[in-house]
Formats: sequence, structure tokens, C-alpha cells
Amino acid sequence: MRNEAALAWNGGQLLFNNTFNGQSGGAGSGTIDNTGTGTFIASGDGANNTTTVDDAFNNIGTIDVNSGRLQLNSSFTNQGIVKVDVGTTFQVQNSNFNNQGTLEGNGTYQTLNASTALVNSGTLSPGVGDICTLTIAGDYTLTSTGIFNVQLGSLTNFDQLNVLGDINLAGTLKIESFGGYNPFSGDSFTITTFDDGMADISDINGLFSNIVATGFEAGVSFTASYFDHSIVLNANRASVVPVPAAVWLFGSGIIGLLGNSRHKRAN
Repeated sequence: MRNEAALAWNGGQLLFNNTFNGQSGGAGSGTIDNTGTGTFIASGDGANNTTTVDDAFNNIGTIDVNSGRLQLNSSFTNQGIVKVDVGTTFQVQNSNFNNQGTLEGNGTYQTLNASTALVNSGTLSPGVGDICTLTIAGDYTLTSTGIFNVQLGSLTNFDQLNVLGDINLAGTLKIESFGGYNPFSGDSFTITTFDDGMADISDINGLFSNIVATGFEAGVSFTASYFDHSIVLNANRASVVPVPAAVWLFGSGIIGLLGNSRHKRAN
């Protein structure tokens, strides 16, 4: 398929399994605009099981890598959704991989090289509707507006992020209950591991600026512990002390006496 200016896709699905080259002014000079309800599907049937796009790619719709590798060799902007299925890779061959939309799935997001980062100003969700492990091959930066979303289903079933590089933190950690799960005080979850493979002491910089929990029972809260190569989530479950029946009866009696007293005064 040849593009000599801009290809706008704003509905239905577009399936690619080989190479897309924009030829006006040379390979890589065209533009793909995947907008609205458009879906760009990479099946990875090309050379080395790789789908290659040499043109600028602007995504507001959905990109679904359901097999193999999708490699973008030019500029990429994302304000939509990118999904990577298990065993698949989405790679951006640009200085930094910038995300303002949503990145999700159970596969791998890969940056250009070990010196470049996936910069998340949108949402990163290892699992959506399922528990998943997501890998970033490169450094990872969570900006002040970014969200890292994690689901907890049990002590042994929860979302995880594996970063093959350094990690720089700000932004929000959002924790969601999966299947109605509620942890107990003292339960812990290693939600992120990271290692750049260098002989340095620590590969982490910064902290989450906010930790938000949704879908759990009242009294459940979380803190994060930051280690040289991992982040561990710690649960706390405050006891909800029921009001004894005797107290209710005593309170009801007081209210009744007050009511009778006012009634007698009125008479």
C-alpha cells in the first residue's frame, strides 16, 4: 500500500501484515491518521514476523498488535488506545516514545534503545478486564499527569510491570479491585520490577505523587515501598468497629425521654 500524502482512517478496521511506505518525497514522508473509531490491526505476517510502518503515525483511535511485532520507524503520537497481546511487541523507533493516551495489554512496549524512554503522560494499564504482566524494553518515565493503573485479584494474581531499564516516577498510582478482592493488613504485592543491567546501586528516581484505590471495601488503603529494583504495594485494612446493640438501645432511650419531656412541656 502506498501513501503519497496523508491517510486518514476514522472508522472500521484496517489490517496490516507487511510494510507501509509513504512515497511522496521518499519513503517515510507520508502520514497515517487513525482517528475516531478507527482500528489499526497488526498481524505480524511480514518479514521476521514484523509489521513495519515508515510514515508518521498519529493515533486517536485504536492500535491492536495481535501477533508478532509492530515497528514504527517515524514519529508517533498517541491520544487513543494501543493494545499489545501476549507475546507481541510494539516498538517506536523515535527519540522518545511519548504517550498521552492509553497503553495496555500483556505484551511488550519497546523504545529505540537503552538511552530512550517511554514517557507516559496518559495511562499505562497492564491489564484491562484481566490480570496481566506488561514489559517495557527501555526506560520508563511517569510524568506528573500520568497514571499507572494496577488491578489486584489476590495475593498471587495481580497486574505487574517489568521495566528493562531505569524508572522515573511522578504522577498517580491507581489501584483497582479485581473481582471484588479485598486484601488484609500486611499483605504485599510486588507490582513493578526494573533493572537497566548496569552495575549501579539503584535504577529508580522519584515517587508516586498520589496513590488512589477504587473498588475496595471501606477501610482498605495502600502505601508503596520503593527499593533499588522493585516497588512493593503494602495493604492496610482498618477494622470497622460495630456499634454494640446496648449503645443503640441506650441512645434510643435517651431520644425517647427527650421526646416525652418536650411533649409534657407542650401540654
